[in-house]
Amino acid sequence: MVGFLKEHFPRVLAYDFTARMEEELDRVEEGERPWPEAVRVFFEPFMEEFEKVPRKTCPVCGRPLELKVGRYGAFLGCTGYPECTYTEPLEERREAEPIGETCPKCGAELVRKWGRYGPFIACSRYPECDYTRDEAPSTGITCPKCGVGEIVAKKSRRGRTYWRCSETNCDFVVFDPPTEERCPKCGWIMVKKGKAGVLKCSNPDCEDYAYPNLKSRPARTKSAKKGRKTKTKTKAKEKKAGWAELSSFLGVLAEDEAEIARLVEGEGKALSEAARALGLSEEEAKRLYKRALFKLRMAYGRAKKEKEAVA
Repeated sequence: MVGFLKEHFPRVLAYDFTARMEEELDRVEEGERPWPEAVRVFFEPFMEEFEKVPRKTCPVCGRPLELKVGRYGAFLGCTGYPECTYTEPLEERREAEPIGETCPKCGAELVRKWGRYGPFIACSRYPECDYTRDEAPSTGITCPKCGVGEIVAKKSRRGRTYWRCSETNCDFVVFDPPTEERCPKCGWIMVKKGKAGVLKCSNPDCEDYAYPNLKSRPARTKSAKKGRKTKTKTKAKEKKAGWAELSSFLGVLAEDEAEIARLVEGEGKALSEAARALGLSEEEAKRLYKRALFKLRMAYGRAKKEKEAVA
């Protein structure tokens, strides 16, 4: 990719290009040069180089191909979509490579293949035989759960290292470096926890397990959740101030805001009735009423906090 860019865009990838552009932008900032002129000086030569780049064309309809991204990664697709549905992989598909081992399940030859998450080992008789295993750096330690695979180092999508069994049908996994030390209580391997390298067991059923035991946590019941929500709602209702508390803060409102607050909150009139009394549309009255109520509650809240601070 780097070689391709250097070949077709030598001016943009030159070492002094960034320095020149910074100088041009500084001149634009200081008002010494109009920004369209600075952009044009870069853009016109760039487009000349861009037009010279060889482009792939669709073998079905002859239109240019463009880079697209789907659920399985990037690929080339026809610009005539949806009339033309031609696509091709960004890289040529690799052929399976024999690794000189036999399948432990059926005895056929094992091969190296490439999938969405990188290389893996599979049986050459697939789909008749579905044996697969990870191809990753092995620790040489036998899996304590299945006793067949080896523990290999893997990388998560975020770049964090973890260790799992090479057998895909085994779910053994740890998030700290495994060791050959055995747990004196259950016989499983130990892992090194933290910077101090404290040895802990890798067995979820062992009392010295290295990670939180989710099985021992009590299940959250619906009744507990419901009770917690009800308590929160009751608490919120208790804090809500009524007209008796809010009416003493009418002085913070404009005249029309105070009037609509008196009509709706104080006299209990409907919003439509208050709108007619003030000569407003229902939408205008609604906005005015919301604004008035918001100001009253803010004033009440500030006064309450000041009172609590003094007490």
